[in-house]
Amino acid sequence: MSKTWKQSLREVLDKPFKQKPWWFLTLLPLLFFISAFISFIAMWRRKCSYVKYPENCQMITICVGNILIGGTGKSPLVRRIAEIYLEKGYSVAIMSRGITNYNKQLYVHGTETNPELINHLSDENREHFEILKEKKLHKNLWILQYKKRSISFDFFFNKLKSENKEGKAIAILDDGLQHFSCPRLFNFCVWQPKLLSSSPLFSLPIGPYREGFGKQTFYSLLKEFDLRFWSRCLDEDKPIFTEDIKKILANFNLSLNTKDIIIQYKTKLLKINKITHILEHINSPCDLNNVLVFCGIAQPDAFFASVEKKIKCLSFKKIFLSDHANFSEATALLSKQQEILTDVIMTRKDYCRWMSLPEFHFFLKNKNIYILDLEINFDFDLYLHIKNSISEQKYA
Repeated sequence: MSKTWKQSLREVLDKPFKQKPWWFLTLLPLLFFISAFISFIAMWRRKCSYVKYPENCQMITICVGNILIGGTGKSPLVRRIAEIYLEKGYSVAIMSRGITNYNKQLYVHGTETNPELINHLSDENREHFEILKEKKLHKNLWILQYKKRSISFDFFFNKLKSENKEGKAIAILDDGLQHFSCPRLFNFCVWQPKLLSSSPLFSLPIGPYREGFGKQTFYSLLKEFDLRFWSRCLDEDKPIFTEDIKKILANFNLSLNTKDIIIQYKTKLLKINKITHILEHINSPCDLNNVLVFCGIAQPDAFFASVEKKIKCLSFKKIFLSDHANFSEATALLSKQQEILTDVIMTRKDYCRWMSLPEFHFFLKNKNIYILDLEINFDFDLYLHIKNSISEQKYA
């Protein structure tokens, strides 16, 4: 499988100590010191930096994030929470910092049609925008993209106040658990059992975590957040997945309780109609020959495994890009593939990242394009839980 140097480095971080290469172990004293310093700064900020929630604010604010460097399935959860509230008639804002080349102040309403604005959304924000629009849930939606989330918060709050909608609105901070300048009522952390059980419990550069230094810190982090979401569970694997979570929590002297929510995944295959550019759901493609599967996500193994379950083909090639990869990175790896490719399968996130690029459409010109999309659900009434929690806070 072709991969970039960034992904090779990420694989080293994800591995248990015993499986790390010799050069990593020789640098361990230095890396240990750096990891301890990063963890101390993160712990200090978490203890001292939370901004108080405004007393007169009726808007619900939820922060969804993780302590892992990508790959926990945070974005589908953000979108699912948005769906729950949009279906109930709430005004919903998804607030994020964006990524390197897509982090300018950009506030896009769900009904926006100007491509100049839409094309400047980051890949994850564009994915939220497109999917919620397909589901006809965009009329009360805002995508607020700016590195200063507190300013986005003020914008949405003032907008609601001017329209007398503050009492029926929710703001979702996408990937904000390490950013404390924006007030929030709830903090939800997404965990991935496999990495939590195998990777070193240290922050970068020893392990794949943004904070934490040893078992006691992770015990505190597991306890701190309002809800623990456990991701990447296929419906049929739920009993085994649940047992794995119990074992992991037991390692930290914790037990499975009402704070633990298992996110269940369902995948579906979509084909892009080249005439209408509309994604059409198909049960199973029957004419796949030379297939290229590529993705630019933090943890691609689950994606590749899902593709292999969905299709049968003569030739199956995989390319693994960096998270949020530019298309130039893709073309560098694609040029190494000598076979004639007839079918291409990618993630929705990658398609949203590159869909406005002429060179991307040129590459797709003579190929059948498929997207392996996913939907998530959980056996938990999140709306009722939040409603009851707010009532308890109000009358405490």
